[in-house]
Amino acid sequence: MELVYLWVENYKNIQRQGFNFSSRFKCKYDENNNQLEIIDKEETEEFYPKDFFGENINITAIVGENGSGKTTLLELIVQVCSGKHYLIGNIFVIYADTTSKKTVYYKQDHGISIKNHFQSFDLNDLAISWINYNFVLNNAITVIVKKQSVFNMYGSNNTFKHIHVVNKFKNILNKISDKYFFDTFQIVIKEKNASFIEDKILGIDEFYFSQDIQNRIKELLEKFKSTKSTEIKRITENYITKEKIIEYNALLFFIHFLQLNKDDIWFKESDKIVKNLLEEINEYDNIFEFLDDFEAYLLELENDVFYLLFSEQYKNIKYLIEKINYLIEDNSKKKYVLNFPLNDIDEIKIVIDNTQFISGLSSEAAFYSNFMEYNFINSQNNISFESLSDGEKKILLICIDFLHHLDLDSDKDKIFICDEIDNSLHPVWKKELLLILLNLLKAFKTEYEHDKKSNIIFTSHSPFILSDIPKDNIVFLKKGVQVEAMDKKQTFGANIHTLLSDSFFMDGGLMGEFAKSKINDIIKILNKKKLSKKDIKTCENIISIIGEPVLQNTLRQQFNQKIYSKETELQKLERKQKEIQDKIDKLKENKNETN
Repeated sequence: MELVYLWVENYKNIQRQGFNFSSRFKCKYDENNNQLEIIDKEETEEFYPKDFFGENINITAIVGENGSGKTTLLELIVQVCSGKHYLIGNIFVIYADTTSKKTVYYKQDHGISIKNHFQSFDLNDLAISWINYNFVLNNAITVIVKKQSVFNMYGSNNTFKHIHVVNKFKNILNKISDKYFFDTFQIVIKEKNASFIEDKILGIDEFYFSQDIQNRIKELLEKFKSTKSTEIKRITENYITKEKIIEYNALLFFIHFLQLNKDDIWFKESDKIVKNLLEEINEYDNIFEFLDDFEAYLLELENDVFYLLFSEQYKNIKYLIEKINYLIEDNSKKKYVLNFPLNDIDEIKIVIDNTQFISGLSSEAAFYSNFMEYNFINSQNNISFESLSDGEKKILLICIDFLHHLDLDSDKDKIFICDEIDNSLHPVWKKELLLILLNLLKAFKTEYEHDKKSNIIFTSHSPFILSDIPKDNIVFLKKGVQVEAMDKKQTFGANIHTLLSDSFFMDGGLMGEFAKSKINDIIKILNKKKLSKKDIKTCENIISIIGEPVLQNTLRQQFNQKIYSKETELQKLERKQKEIQDKIDKLKENKNETN
């Protein structure tokens, strides 16, 4: 399924406009006669770049300056292709099913006359992937912008996405770059937090952290995660005595997590048991007696759904505590690092899922987010994600995003919608990005015999990436309107300077504003009737350092005409002879320096 044409009556800054997205089909809508004409270049035998990017791969670029409507147009495409056209208003959309060589049509506005044959289709056959690289706060690239680790995000679904993709598609990523092959997932507990862990987990009291009470309290923490602050106060007041400091610490540990997770989803399930607990807990002078009795009560609930739901969580927490204990007991500097084989996803998930268990011991929000760092390692050559350059990191993250979405709903055609995909990339990477993505798509299709169509629609205002795309595959936008651009010039294979110098990309030209102001000063001087010695010196100095040859020669000619307007023919020839001799002398001097 390929998006061909979209017409919108009114959406944000887009008013009564149509947009062509296909190189094969050309749509023209006559609003006055309410008639849409579709020209199929296959039928007219007009040239278009068929299968230009590979079989079942199509790429469309939407280009324009900030405020031109690029992101708005992407939003429209997402809404329409996701079946949420009713949120937009009056629109109609044209798709093409090139597999069966038929054009399919969806419209919200009835009564339109169309010069072609159309069939309806099910939007569920189309999978949409929105990949936004424009907003700084997007988790996928925040770290690139801030030059931090991409995995410094506890509990982020992105972390698990990265682990899954890097493990499952490591052979494909290796084809993109041998730097992208990783076999180990590394968790680093920051060195500055080691003393905190020791104090809070093992250092409060040896007896408190004996294996028996430690494990049973952890079990309680997972089974009861809700209480009111007034009830917490009522309970704790009964334990604040010097004689019961151990019990008090244990109970605080328990209550802290009850309060921390008071909005947990399991509150509804555990509400009744929690209330019973709060009523009975003050009857016990000894916390161990309470724990023994309560554990016996839990055993009676073995067949209860709530109990069964949390039995696995208890195992996970115990596993994490054992890992943390191991780190603290090791006195070497390596004690803060845990390495996991990348294919052991379940074990990695246990540790990351339960990071909150430890980080929740601190009331400082900063600790919660900075407790652990995550990294990918290649154990063979010791290359890590953190050792990559910023550009290499972002390219890898883009590849991960694409592989992740290719893997989802793999039986459907895909439209990848990418906002500012080349944002913040160095020009070198901008030039390589499209080839990398195409190699990635082709490797995926070959590896998994994937025959579904992949459409990539991305926004940009950079000419670097556009030199890889035919003009027929580019939507040029100005103030919400699709326009003709580049005159009769082609974008594909064009010199970057040629693209940059086009008025569409640089209305004010390529020259810096300061240089432009200096040259304007020279022009003003040359327009004077008479030049002073200072004017002549200024003109000579500025003209001599202008780097653009045509501009330099033009200004020099105007300057010479101005100051030498009264010289005789002989004087003119003598002056030119001197200029030529000066150039010869300079060339000889340069040659001698080289030798």
